[in-house]
Amino acid sequence: MEEKSTKKIVISTGIYPPDIGGPATYSATLNDELPQNGWEVSVSSFGLVRKHKRFIRHLLYLKQLFFDSKGAQIIYTQDPVSVGFAAWIVARLRGIPFVLKIVGDFA
Repeated sequence: MEEKSTKKIVISTGIYPPDIGGPATYSATLNDELPQNGWEVSVSSFGLVRKHKRFIRHLLYLKQLFFDSKGAQIIYTQDPVSVGFAAWIVARLRGIPFVLKIVGDFA
């Protein structure tokens, strides 16, 4: 019998429930739906480090995302501002693809 390999995706998001907003809802939906299609999902939310000062929180998020992405095949980023740059750096360090969702909010 062939063993099914699990693909791992990290969802990098600025907000996640209980925060309210489109990216939080979208990320939670992906977290619920992707495992039904063979994906292991890890969510790395900027909300966990938001309480720190500006530069410090970005460094802490970079570290958090680096550890959350261990073994991942892809990083899917919901926000180009708060988490996008950190996700790009971590993807480069890990040698994995980075996908950025762009919506009209920042246009």
